[in-house]
Amino acid sequence: MQRGSLIIHVILIIVSIFFISPIIWLSWSSLKSAVELFSNPWPPMYPRFYNFVKAFFMMNYLRSIVNSVIITV
Repeated sequence: MQRGSLIIHVILIIVSIFFISPIIWLSWSSLKSAVELFSNPWPPMYPRFYNFVKAFFMMNYLRSIVNSVIITV
């Protein structure tokens, strides 16, 4: 590999990590409990999918999906 090509690849890897890291952090945070969210910055010790279930029922997504299907059809 040429020197210029290597430099470009290294820069692209660094930029990719810069842009992907918030997405990974967001994903990890969504699997944490409220206590764990503020106490531990690393991946969750015990992943909890309850946050997604709670959001699903609190926001009434099922009704939103039905409305979208009705409007689309």
